[in-house]
Amino acid sequence: MRVMVGFFLFVGLCIAGLSTYHASIAGILKKIGMVEGDFSLGVVTGEMQKIVNSAKGELKCDLPTRMSGAVRYLLSGDQKQGELAFRMGEDRMRCGAELFYIGKMSEGMYELIKGMGYLKQGYTFVSERALVDRRACDYLPSIDADILVREILTATTGKIHEIIWDEWQAQASLRREVEEVCLSRRMELR
Repeated sequence: MRVMVGFFLFVGLCIAGLSTYHASIAGILKKIGMVEGDFSLGVVTGEMQKIVNSAKGELKCDLPTRMSGAVRYLLSGDQKQGELAFRMGEDRMRCGAELFYIGKMSEGMYELIKGMGYLKQGYTFVSERALVDRRACDYLPSIDADILVREILTATTGKIHEIIWDEWQAQASLRREVEEVCLSRRMELR
C-alpha cells in the first residue's frame, strides 16, 4: 500500500513539474509577444551548430537536468545562489542554443531568456554586495558569457534576435555598474 501511495505521489509530482515548466514556457512566450510561427526562420542553423559543438560533452540539456538545476538554485542559500547564478545562466543559454538547433524553438527561447535572467540575478547579487564585501566580485563570470551571447546573436535573426538583443542591452548598464564597482574596489586594495 505504501509503495503504491509513494508511486502515485511521485507520478503526481512529475506531472505537476512538467505542467509548471510548460506553463512557464507559454507565459514567457506570451509576455514577449512570440508565437510558435515566429521562430521558424529566426535561427541560422550553421552558426547555432558551432555553439552546440563547442559545448558537446560538457552539458546535459535534458529536461530533468534543467529542472534539477533550477531546484538546486532555489533551495540553495543566498550566498550559494550568487555563486550559481552565472554558471546557471551560461548553462541555460547553451541549452537554449542546443534546443534551437534540434528544432525545439519554444523551449530554446525559454532557456535563453531564463539563462539571461540568471545572469541578471548574478549581476544584481554582486552589485548589492560588492560595496560591502570585495569577495563578491569573484563571482563575476569570465568573458565566456559575453562571447556566448554574441555567438547566439550571430546565430539568430528577426524577432528572436531582437528579443535577445533587448534582454542583453537591459543588462548592459547593470553589468557596467558592477564592473566599475569591482574595478574600483580592486584599485583601493593596491
